[in-house]
Amino acid sequence: MQSRKGEFWPVAVWVLLVGLILFLAWSPFQAGLFNGLVLNFEKPILWAVLIGSLLMIVWVCSYFKTMKLDDQRDWTAVAVLLIPITYVLSLISAASQYFAINAILIQCLYAFLFIIALYLLQNKQTNAVIETSIITVAYIIVMFGLFNWLGQGRTVSAIVGWFTPTVINGQYNQAIWIDSNGPRLASVFQYPNTYAAFLMAFLFVAIFAITRSKRWWIQAIHAFMLVPMALSILLTLSRGDWSSCRLYSSYCFCS
Repeated sequence: MQSRKGEFWPVAVWVLLVGLILFLAWSPFQAGLFNGLVLNFEKPILWAVLIGSLLMIVWVCSYFKTMKLDDQRDWTAVAVLLIPITYVLSLISAASQYFAINAILIQCLYAFLFIIALYLLQNKQTNAVIETSIITVAYIIVMFGLFNWLGQGRTVSAIVGWFTPTVINGQYNQAIWIDSNGPRLASVFQYPNTYAAFLMAFLFVAIFAITRSKRWWIQAIHAFMLVPMALSILLTLSRGDWSSCRLYSSYCFCS
């Protein structure tokens, strides 16, 4: 396998790259892998752990022999594995052994994905591919939420319904939250405040991408997405993100 610059990538690297991109596209639409401590949310989480474990096995086959523990990256990978190990301590006095084991599995998934990305991102080309994939998936999530808000929920739900059980009776579950404050946008997530935090993060990503990109059409895409992201933040009715936006606006105008 050959990259665009003539570098030959091992087959395992291609498997990791494609697998990670597919995982990033699949996982948000599984209710954001929300750990709701309810049986309905557990199946996607367990599938995610299984996929992450398979990707980790591929990583071991590809990178383990090159680990010499002589640089910071290798030691970082080892240190990250200590996080799920510390969660094993919770089993000693856990109120629920079942939920404690689930927490360990989730932390293992975090550690596996971190280690895989740690080594993939050292290559400039794979770095660019993963970065573009993450931003693209984020923009799809934003548009998915807005289409739900604008009454096209069944249309967009039909597009993703074939690979997610979160679509129930033709409608993505909890894409629009209803509580005492009225309807609140949650998109693929199950909680509007979580979605608001997601939006704030990628709002700054889009602003940074505009300043960094050299091609006008890429700048235009990021600039265009600022509007639906800002609108979505307002529709979440998240007080924390509204406060953050006001503080940021005040800082910009004062500067």
